[in-house]
Amino acid sequence: MKATTTGPTILGINAAHDASAAVVTGSAVLAAISEERLNRQKYYAGLPVLSIQAVLRMSNLGSDGDGLDCVVINGGETFNGLVTLQAMLPAARHVPWFVSPSHHLLHAAYAAASHGGGAKAILVADGSGGSYASHQSATPATLLGDPPSNPSHWEALSAYDFRADGSVDLLIKDWGEWEDDGCFHFPSLGHMFSLASQMIFGGWMHAGKVMGLAPYGDPDASALRLVETLEGGSLHFPDTYWNLHFDAVPPAARDNLEDHEAARTIAAKVQDELERALFHLADSLRSRTDSDLLCFTGGVALNSVVNGKLQRAGIFEQLHLAPAAGDSGVSVGAGAFGYWHLTGNWPDLSATQEFLGGEYPVDAGLVAHLSRVGLHAVQVANLADSLATDIADGLFVGLFRGRSEFGPRALGNRSILANATLPWAKDELNRRVKFRERFRPFAAIVLRDRMADWFEWDADSPHMMLVSQVRLEKREAVPSVVHVDGSCRVQTVDRSDELLYATLELLEKRTGAPLCINTSLNIKGEPIAETIDDALRCLTDSDLDVMYLGSYRVSRA
Repeated sequence: MKATTTGPTILGINAAHDASAAVVTGSAVLAAISEERLNRQKYYAGLPVLSIQAVLRMSNLGSDGDGLDCVVINGGETFNGLVTLQAMLPAARHVPWFVSPSHHLLHAAYAAASHGGGAKAILVADGSGGSYASHQSATPATLLGDPPSNPSHWEALSAYDFRADGSVDLLIKDWGEWEDDGCFHFPSLGHMFSLASQMIFGGWMHAGKVMGLAPYGDPDASALRLVETLEGGSLHFPDTYWNLHFDAVPPAARDNLEDHEAARTIAAKVQDELERALFHLADSLRSRTDSDLLCFTGGVALNSVVNGKLQRAGIFEQLHLAPAAGDSGVSVGAGAFGYWHLTGNWPDLSATQEFLGGEYPVDAGLVAHLSRVGLHAVQVANLADSLATDIADGLFVGLFRGRSEFGPRALGNRSILANATLPWAKDELNRRVKFRERFRPFAAIVLRDRMADWFEWDADSPHMMLVSQVRLEKREAVPSVVHVDGSCRVQTVDRSDELLYATLELLEKRTGAPLCINTSLNIKGEPIAETIDDALRCLTDSDLDVMYLGSYRVSRA
């Protein structure tokens, strides 16, 4: 069976952490989903069997791989799933397979393809890529650069010049060595945040929490220099970085981190060091490329605070931030890499970036089942009016509709919405629904054509990848989306999303604000909801007040 598109069809797979799969053509991502959404294991690492099956099904391809023209795998250093994968896809055994191209090149490929055509500079910053040894066989030598002193060294930082004719030049390639002296160190901007996450929260995967805590601290309270900038755009991590250890914040202090001086200072310091390093890198790239466009990707590009500052600085005329900038997006990058290998051109995937996952219909049988388990479902004639009324009345509202989002942000299809004008909404939503630390802020979803009235800059932010300052005169009106430093992460909505646009227009009439809280539909420790069952579990296992499943309003009976 062949997908109904022209040109080659590629299966891209990320089999490392944040495992995912995607089906890519020259003009669309037909489907993409993270394995954690299906197996409910957050940050899952390994062969994404469920995701592969799902994207083949959603793309109208054979479950045996019939219809594929290429398979590209980001496997990681310990990938041993090739035999299993080839057994799953016997109809695709005759097509080209690429195992472990450069991890950073796959990040870059995703960023390039998600923007579309034309020349662009691409900066990749994350925790680490893969090793030189693992990437040699599947990556053009010119895009790996000079070999490191040890082939087991890993990618630490990369930058590329993507040209309009499909060719690519390597601009920066830093390699690094892992060091284990009781705690793991690696010389990268992403791992700097992982170290801070471990020091403050006791785990590696809390970079977003570090970013949220940073405004409570003062970076100048610490004289440490954690990263040094070098000519040509490379970075150097001095002894002060390598000497950081995990004893700064005792577990007993983690309930009130905003009041813990060491935690606040660490978070503020690494955020400040990150911003200084990235401005240096952007300046360096601007001087080395003719492009007016910078695509920023890799896990560090999920830091919406620095993204907002880069946007406003105007070092490049345009800044592109793909919604799945972390490792889940590598599967789409793998698909784009395969397309490039077959055709010599990069695909244009700009029209299919956000809603690429599963869609789950609500039928009469489900409604009858809900009544049997103590839930009450009513079909709503005017969905926007009902949503706006519930939000204005102070209810915590789940919204489940259409295909699920690809990437870590909920953009209105798997979301929890709440009234930003209510002073208590933030604390109560954190406490009763999300079960997370009280210092953590919430994003706002706002009408695109009203953004400049409420925020200090006017820009598209459809993927919730930018932070802006809230206008001083508006902060008291929407206290539950204003962070301690007056900032807010923003998602803009235009008329192409008819439901959310109409909801926010009606909400402004009721509350005076054309915006509301938007946070992901999940509770602590869970991935974002994928299926109807996941969504209903959020309703029954928390103090969420109501859940909209398609056109049905579901509440406790």
